[in-house]
Amino acid sequence: MPSLTQIDKVSSQQVPYISFAARGTILHENPSFEKSCFSYLRNRGIEVSESEVKRSLIRDLSKLNEMPAEEVQACGIDYFYRSLIRSYLPEVENIDEELERWENFHRGSMKLVIPQLTVDVCESLRERGYRLCINTNEDSRLIEVLKMLNLLELFDAVLLGQEVGALKPDPASFQSLLEDLGISVEQIIHVGDRYCTDVRGAQAVGMASILYDPLQYEVMALNRLEDFSAEKVVSIEDLRKNRLISGVKVISRFEELLDFFA
Repeated sequence: MPSLTQIDKVSSQQVPYISFAARGTILHENPSFEKSCFSYLRNRGIEVSESEVKRSLIRDLSKLNEMPAEEVQACGIDYFYRSLIRSYLPEVENIDEELERWENFHRGSMKLVIPQLTVDVCESLRERGYRLCINTNEDSRLIEVLKMLNLLELFDAVLLGQEVGALKPDPASFQSLLEDLGISVEQIIHVGDRYCTDVRGAQAVGMASILYDPLQYEVMALNRLEDFSAEKVVSIEDLRKNRLISGVKVISRFEELLDFFA
């Protein structure tokens, strides 16, 4: 298949399967990870603004995007917590203890939600003949969430990285999905919100991918932008020319999938 940036749309006859990342693509945290980090730091008495936290997260994301795949796997979500602790709580001696406190705070204040728009788009894609699946680093608790929301039937398969022992961006994660579905790499496109795990992992097995970047965090991280002023961020289209995402289709609205998957 040619680069997705050279294609206006595809049909379910050409590409019958679409796989999605879970958290950040299908599921969303409320409050967001960024706001949760901000709240925790303020709760710990740190005078910090939301924009400062955002800049820190984008800097860390930029570093993560350029790490070797095996290092990305080893980092996990702890990478962001640990970096923020080192930056804003340098006096902390036991980082693991602080990390546990932070994770408990995050879990206690966070809910996972699936926007109705996401459900509507997925239902429309199924009506057009596409078969949907999930490829995620989550564990079996995701299945319970999907069941609770009566959404499990939307997906023909759910690959849980924690269960198969292969976490994105490990190519084995994507290869396992292909084997489970009994399809070739040309028959599926992956949609995910992380360049370092979703795009790079898919690329490693020759799978086409779409980067879903609603807050433009990934685009800014890939271009090493830390200032969000309109004067600096002139054109997202210009930013998308970055060599790392050359050939990768980037969308900022989930409903854009309906324009591409005809």
